[in-house]
Amino acid sequence: MTRRWFFRLFALVAPVLILVAVVEGGLRLAGVGHPSAFWVPSRVGGRVLAVDNPYFTWPIFGPRRARPATPFALENPKPEGVTRVFVLGGSAAQGDPDPSFSMARFLEVLLPAAWPDSDFEIVNTAITAVDSTVIRMVAADVVELEPDLLVVYAGNNEVVGPFGPAAGGRTGRMASAIRRGMLRFRLGQAVARLADNADLRRGKMEQWQGMEAFLGLELAPSDPVLGKVQERFAGNLSAILDLAEDAGVPVVLCTVGVNLADSPPFGSGGRTALSGAQPEARDRLIGEAMRAALTGETDRALRLLGEFGGISNPSADIEFVRGRILLAAGRQPEALMAFRLSRDLDTLRFRADSSINRIIREVFEQADDTSVVLADVEKAMEGAAVDGVPGRRFFYEHVHLTFEGTSVVAREIIRALAGGRSSVSFGDHSAQELPDDSVIAHRLALTGWSTVRLGSELLERMKRAPFTEQLGHEATVRAIEEDLRKRAPLVGPEGLIRGRKTLSQAVKDHPDDWFHAYNLALLLRQLGDNKGAIRQLRTVLGLRPTFSMARRELGRALLRTGRPEAAVTAFRRIVGLHPFSAEALTDLGVALVVAEQRGDAVGPLEKALKLEPENITALYHLALAQASADEAGRLLAIEHLQAVLALEPEHRDAAKVLRALEGQ
Repeated sequence: MTRRWFFRLFALVAPVLILVAVVEGGLRLAGVGHPSAFWVPSRVGGRVLAVDNPYFTWPIFGPRRARPATPFALENPKPEGVTRVFVLGGSAAQGDPDPSFSMARFLEVLLPAAWPDSDFEIVNTAITAVDSTVIRMVAADVVELEPDLLVVYAGNNEVVGPFGPAAGGRTGRMASAIRRGMLRFRLGQAVARLADNADLRRGKMEQWQGMEAFLGLELAPSDPVLGKVQERFAGNLSAILDLAEDAGVPVVLCTVGVNLADSPPFGSGGRTALSGAQPEARDRLIGEAMRAALTGETDRALRLLGEFGGISNPSADIEFVRGRILLAAGRQPEALMAFRLSRDLDTLRFRADSSINRIIREVFEQADDTSVVLADVEKAMEGAAVDGVPGRRFFYEHVHLTFEGTSVVAREIIRALAGGRSSVSFGDHSAQELPDDSVIAHRLALTGWSTVRLGSELLERMKRAPFTEQLGHEATVRAIEEDLRKRAPLVGPEGLIRGRKTLSQAVKDHPDDWFHAYNLALLLRQLGDNKGAIRQLRTVLGLRPTFSMARRELGRALLRTGRPEAAVTAFRRIVGLHPFSAEALTDLGVALVVAEQRGDAVGPLEKALKLEPENITALYHLALAQASADEAGRLLAIEHLQAVLALEPEHRDAAKVLRALEGQ
């Protein structure tokens, strides 16, 4: 009976499976869809190299919110004598906000200094917003590229990553998992593309929101979901070690540093005690308590905090303020404990908590293998911090590393590799001191222009949620603004010329370093030298053809130099990679308008406005595209221009065109 039912079921299912397999094969032969592996073979400069797959995160985040890896191009098989090192992790490992100064870049300087007989090739494979499940996928693919070392710096995204409990909220995770599975197949990609286009027509297209997407998805320390998060993290780290062991590849496991002293919690179970419902009382409390602490009245300061309800019922906010008070009083060990507790009580879990670092240490100890090395970054940062508590000196905000913070991480990795337990060998270890940070800054071409650009990025980031919900947010923003005012001369005429000189020399000294060429191109564009920028950007794309940001800058520079048709070609390639990017669609539409291909411009501009209804640039150029079509187009153009002026009353070009159209 059972066998009969089995054959009946098989008779029903088999034709469907065969049909699906035939369709899938046909789509692949027809070139529909994209591969889902982390790297793909591609012809670069006449050679077939292994390059980053720009579609890798489509099945993970969906094409609307996909995150790119830092571009790479590697010889496969690996050349003889090359020591290949892969850095794996999330945005902190990638080097956000600028991979030009990532830990991979620091290792490019420090590893050859420590082992001068080796020819190192450092590859940054970290990706913004990914968790350990994705990192495990990356590791499985990169072991095929003959690595000599894997460096794993991960743990900040275990709750908010694509496989964490916050992905899709507490409901919809099964649907998300099914969608991710479907998107690994060409048929699934085709179906998803149809669904995405339908969402776009209905105005339901979701865009990348970054950290803002997780507001309200809070987890208390007692939530049982966190236990599952920890199990998954431990399992993924162990799986990465197994993959590496099978391939004979050593691994550096890094504990994770976070900003304790200067990054207040994002969410607090007792937040009504210190914010929201009683903001004036909160500010008065903090001010009075901190003044008491600074005048040496630590006990009174702590008593004030306790009277507000914090001693018997600790919250992330209260413990953070307690840490500040204790630090001001010079009671560093107690302050560190309070800051750590505040981090662990933070209910919006964007920072690796103590359980993450505990698991990393446990997985390392359980490995019992001298080819697995622990770089204890958390401990190294506490040792390097002036007051023993890592803060803004090492971090831009909550987890992303400053130049000094990255230096601590990279040096701890070198220390771990050269340490007693490690059996990792890259030849004779140099007895020379490692280069200091000034040498690294020179090699990586850190300029005043770079620091101001990073500061400006930080300021914009801090003006968005969830940073706006942190204690002392206004004071933090004012401090960044004041710092940028002091640095303003660095981006004045003389400062920009110095920056250009530094980067130009770096390009000459290191012609294969595409970061230098790209940064020089950005600076040249700022100086108005678009022709010079085009030369640098073509160099970048010759070395890293998958780098969409360089292609975008190339398109914009071409447009500025009166070559709109060439700009259209560049922007079409970007839209192919990012079909639901309002920015890419707007760039394409603008270029088509300038190229007098106004009919072709309407589609991408309308699509951009579906994604961003208040996109002024798209509205204005859509008006230009439609104005000369016919009477209906003229009326639509008037409507778009009126919308532009409602959003930006001082838009002179829109006002001028509107007057002309209304006078017809």
